[in-house]
Amino acid sequence: MIAGLTAGPIIGLAVGLIGGIHRLLLGGFTCIPCGLSTVLAGLIGGAIYYFNKGKLIGILQGILLAVFVELLHGGLTLLIARPFAEALEVVKTAIPAMMVANALGVAIGIIILEHTKELRENA
Repeated sequence: MIAGLTAGPIIGLAVGLIGGIHRLLLGGFTCIPCGLSTVLAGLIGGAIYYFNKGKLIGILQGILLAVFVELLHGGLTLLIARPFAEALEVVKTAIPAMMVANALGVAIGIIILEHTKELRENA
């Protein structure tokens, strides 16, 4: 997601594919929705970069984006992974923690990028 937000849709897709293929190769009954959501996260980040004309989004928008992407991830898991009861248990257990962790990660990434930009402008 951060790759897409900072470098655009092509880089977001490339990084998402790397992560998605890695997740797919790990196996398990959630590997397909997890791999797909990783690719989509990069593309969504890249789409936001494109529509925002290359300007980095704010911290709150980044947090909301991370939460949205994890909700999408959970939805894809419920739609694709079988058996459904196990998929539901995984989503109930993992998605809330993933929303918090990824929202914090995106927020920290945006803070670092904003600070780096500020340092370059003042140098």
